[in-house]
Amino acid sequence: MQQEAQAKPTHGSLAKGVGLLSAFLPDNKEMGTVELARLFGMNRSTVSRMLTVLKKQGFVRQNPENKKYSLGKTVVSLGEAYMSSFQSSFTQLAKPYIDQLRSEINQTVVLEIPSGRRTLVTYVTEGLGPIKIAARVGDKHYYHTSAGGKCILAFSTQEFIDELLNSDLPQLTPKTIIDPKTMADVLEKTRKRSFGFDGEGSNLGINAFAVPVFDSDNFPIAAIVTAGASHTVTWKQRHFLVEKLQRTAAKIHAILTNDAVVLGS
Repeated sequence: MQQEAQAKPTHGSLAKGVGLLSAFLPDNKEMGTVELARLFGMNRSTVSRMLTVLKKQGFVRQNPENKKYSLGKTVVSLGEAYMSSFQSSFTQLAKPYIDQLRSEINQTVVLEIPSGRRTLVTYVTEGLGPIKIAARVGDKHYYHTSAGGKCILAFSTQEFIDELLNSDLPQLTPKTIIDPKTMADVLEKTRKRSFGFDGEGSNLGINAFAVPVFDSDNFPIAAIVTAGASHTVTWKQRHFLVEKLQRTAAKIHAILTNDAVVLGS
């Protein structure tokens, strides 16, 4: 009984500490003890003590000028650990479906996930034709140049879209779109069509189609991409290729969300 009595306040303090950390989501805005105390209905002294503990463990950092707090390096490390684990487990989950798709369309299929200001290739299964594309696990693509990047970006938050479009957009080929207004129009079309397309904007001679994979909150966590030589992967093939991509994405989404609906092969 005594152990249970001691555990309750400890659990309560832990819950409040986690709550304080969640207050900085999603944009990690700096906040002071008064603001946090008001937000959670706690005494300022209690909030101050919790922040001191969190600061020692690196979960928050304090601005030496205004004394306000924001998330610290430990949270970043936890996020990196989560992403590393997610990349591995998600890729393993998606592999058999992507392999099946490759067999159906006889084209290279790539799995991309968001990774900061670029996308990261986590799996590649090459097409059966004689022409190979230069896609390798670990490659990173710009959002504005790749079909997968456009697909993920189109369904991301408006804040993230604005941040990317207001930054430098490198031109990789003569067909790369680098004008922010033009790219905004491309993203709008991508949302309406529910698929992305790259016509030699990333590599000359290579076209690609992509569709997003959504999590249970309908947030884009990946893109499934098929790419090939521009004379073999053409705009005229979009209906066939996109339908195959979307069916694969739906199967992966169903597994991720524990959907009980049985999807056809």
